[in-house]
Amino acid sequence: MIWIIFIIFTSLHSFLRNLFSGDAIINFEIINSKNLLGTNLESLYNMRKSFYTYKVMRSYLGFGRRDLKQINLGEKDRGKNKKLFHTYRCWKSCLDIYNGNFNSTMDDKSSFEIRENILSKID
Repeated sequence: MIWIIFIIFTSLHSFLRNLFSGDAIINFEIINSKNLLGTNLESLYNMRKSFYTYKVMRSYLGFGRRDLKQINLGEKDRGKNKKLFHTYRCWKSCLDIYNGNFNSTMDDKSSFEIRENILSKID
């Protein structure tokens, strides 16, 4: 298995601004990560439910909608499957935020089952 690690440098001000505006879902997923426990940003993790906002849900739905549009543009099968799975993940995340139980990590088993289900419907 190959792991690709991205490091994004940002100021705390920009991070919080993007978190409040819903510009990028990555900021929201970071504050929901248990990796923040024991760091200077642990307080953001502890108040993560305060960021369950309309703007964040709209951002998830916007990314999912974008991917659905790109599927219709005639991408190759592998790209369609990835985008369809990402669309489902965005929709599920939005629903979880609405219900107040967002979980940014999907375990390997549920992720595999969802992908297999999507693939069986495409073929």
